Order: sequence, then structure tokens, then C-alpha cells
Amino acid sequence: MPGQSPNRSPKTAFRENAIERPDVALGLDAGGTSTRCVIATLDGTVVGRGRGPGASTQSSADPAGALSESIIAALAAAQLPAASVVAALVGMAGAGSGRRPIALAALTDAAERVGLPRTPDLVTDLETAYAAGTAAERGLLVIAGTGAITAWLEDGVVRHRADGYGWLLGDAGSAVWQGRRAVKAVLAALDGRGLATELTEPVISALTGTPPDPALGPDEQAQRIVAAVYAATPADLGKAAPAVRDLAGSDPVATEICREAAYALIESATAVLRRADDPPSAIVLGGSVLTNPGPVADAVRTGLADRTGVKPTLVTDAALGAVALALRSIDQLDSDTYARLIAD
Repeated sequence: MPGQSPNRSPKTAFRENAIERPDVALGLDAGGTSTRCVIATLDGTVVGRGRGPGASTQSSADPAGALSESIIAALAAAQLPAASVVAALVGMAGAGSGRRPIALAALTDAAERVGLPRTPDLVTDLETAYAAGTAAERGLLVIAGTGAITAWLEDGVVRHRADGYGWLLGDAGSAVWQGRRAVKAVLAALDGRGLATELTEPVISALTGTPPDPALGPDEQAQRIVAAVYAATPADLGKAAPAVRDLAGSDPVATEICREAAYALIESATAVLRRADDPPSAIVLGGSVLTNPGPVADAVRTGLADRTGVKPTLVTDAALGAVALALRSIDQLDSDTYARLIAD
């Protein structure tokens, strides 16, 4: 190779070149359906991104494999070796105290597979979502996607929370909650217990994968829905939520579901704010229900702004928050670095 000493092997040359490459921080957002990885230099410049399957220990069959896949993809995009990573942090759904040992074991396994110098720090996805939206020391976080939870954070730590109890016991206002309400309304319409609703056709299509069969009577259509729901996971109920959003305003049943969803999310936020000692400096909203345009998102944003005087910030990539926390852990996060990182 031109310019290379004949006594140096290609492997030795790679190691020497790798040493000259920049130190970087790595952040991951490990959710139930996907995992995102972001790599940034110590001044907050994003240089690589990767994506993999969901790595939540609550739902993933191989969380270490999912974490490894997203890290490897981000390192490849950045054209950097794993040894360049000087700080790393993961925000993982379901990584609370009960499942923390399992999550740490998966992280350790992934770090060894990839060759990271050390195991990444582990926090819940609440901390990373908040950090992706604001650098304020204290504030409110409301997430409504597949599930729903509200939290009050101070100095990056969750102090109070409301809901987040899962589809069976809570998650009021979430996509799954809305989808469940829609399914019950459609079943009631089909068997005569409830009002006719425009939700019937899109809900059947979303949950069964095919439109309603006009040759089938209402009882048979209802049984198709029941069979599809019980054969799927609870999270699949969320597939019906877009129909609720799209028909709100024209269909009374969909309109009422959206109204109740927004009320439930604002109620959770109000409960958390009552427990806080100070008013929020920031409000961060995350999850598909609140970051996509629609009546629930509009009502929650307006309702919280009116109650607090604080304009909510929307977050769509919590992996950036994970990088911010990783940088902070090595005293490399100032206001300019944070602004550069979040602006990506």
C-alpha cells in the first residue's frame, strides 16, 4: 500500500489509524418494537445511527442480539471501531428495579459481542426521553404510544409517576387503550348493544388483515374480531388507534374515545404535578399518540400549556437523550454541545 511501511501489517495499520479517530459517545433507545442507536463526537456532532429489533427484556427473545445489531450498524455508519466509544448509555423500556438484573445481563452480553470498552450505563426510557426534549433540571414527561405513563423528573431522575401499569390495569389514553375501546365499541355495534359506528370497517381491517366480508352477518363479523384479538398480543390492539384518530370529528364513537383519551392523559399529568414541589420548567411529550397530529395530541398540548403556562416540546428520538446523558456522565455536556446534538 502506498505510504505504508513494508514492516507493518494491515491489521497494525488499522489499529494505528483507529487511535487517531475521535472519541465518541453512544446512546441507545431500547423499546419494545425497535432499538435505535446514535453515536456522536464529544462536541455533540452526530456521526452514526443504527437500528435493530426491539430490545426490551419484557418482549424481546434476544435483547442482547437486538442491542448488538443496532450498535454494530451505528459503528459501521460512523466508520469507527468500538474502541472509540468512551461513554455509553442505554434507556430501556421495562428496565425498572424488578427487571434491572436481566437488562444488565443483556447489556453486558451485547457489550462483549460488539467489543465495547465497558458495559453501557442503564436507565429507563423515561430519563432518556426527557433528556431528548430538554436540559431543564425539573419538568414533566408524558408518554403515550403503545403504553402511557407520566413522570416528574428532577436532575434527570424520576421522582414521581402516574400510570404506566400496562394494558390490563392502566395505560389510559395510549394507542392500545384507544384500540381496546374501539374494538369493544365495534362489537357492541355489531350485536346491537351499542351505536352504529364508522369504526367497524377500519377496525376489522386493522385487526384481521382483510376488510369485512359482506357475505358474513354481524355475528360472524364479531367472531372474526374476537378470534383475531385473542390470537394476537395486547400491543396489536394499538393497530386500531389510527382509525379512532382519523374518524374523530365525524364519528361520535371515535370522537368520544379521543376525548376520554386526552382527559385521561391530562388527568395523569395533573396528578403528577400536584405531587411536585415546584412548577415545571419544561414539559416533554413523547410516543406516537402525542407526536403525530390528531385530536388527542392537540388537546393534551393545549390543555397542559393552559394549565402550566409552559409550551410542550415533542420528542421523536430518545436515543439523542441517551447520548446526552452519556456525555453528561463524563462531564462533556454543556449548553452548546446539547443544542448541537438535539438539533440533528
